[in-house]
Amino acid sequence: MRLILRVRNYLLGLSTILLSNTVVYGQLSADFTSTPSSGCVPLTVNFKDISTGNPTSWKWNFGNGSQSILQNPEAFYFNSGSYTVTLTVSNASGNTSSISQNISVYAKPIANFTSSDSIGCFPLTTTFSDLSSAGAGSITNWNWNFGDGDTSIFENPTYKYTTSGNFTVTLKVTNSNGCSNVFSKSQYVKVSIAGHRILLALPIYLPGRQSCRINGVSGMEIFPH
Repeated sequence: MRLILRVRNYLLGLSTILLSNTVVYGQLSADFTSTPSSGCVPLTVNFKDISTGNPTSWKWNFGNGSQSILQNPEAFYFNSGSYTVTLTVSNASGNTSSISQNISVYAKPIANFTSSDSIGCFPLTTTFSDLSSAGAGSITNWNWNFGDGDTSIFENPTYKYTTSGNFTVTLKVTNSNGCSNVFSKSQYVKVSIAGHRILLALPIYLPGRQSCRINGVSGMEIFPH
């Protein structure tokens, strides 16, 4: 802003015009946005300075032991918890202003499961049991992949394998904070084809029994005629 100052000399009847360029700043007020302001570990947050009053320097404290003097920095959070982020800004006049906001970082669930049977002759029916922990909140979604093309969204599904093979079972769980985790057991379910009738070690033939080979070892399964 340009200021014009007119000075009049009444004795000599002269006037002098003085010109001066002066910058007038508004009141300094710190403010910022964070994107996102909450999320699952590991969380990357982008901070944007929206302070008013023409700040010329910035000092950030992210609440996780890290700091920055950039105007628009980013921060990384590797542990769950609530973090207080503080921005302090200064202007050319030496004035300062500060503001604090919270960042919420949520723990992921830990997926895990077991089953009633994982080895047998087909058709093999087994019940899967979820053993996952929520991390934070509660588990709200389950997504099973049985390894043969079929899936389920039940917490503890019962499933029948109708073909032979080794099947990798995968479980993805999601908690109430929207955090997910995936866990797989490679070739967990082993289903073999039932073979011919066999004799036991005793020299007695037992009708109604069939055998299947699992990993090269004969096992006994009873099938009615």
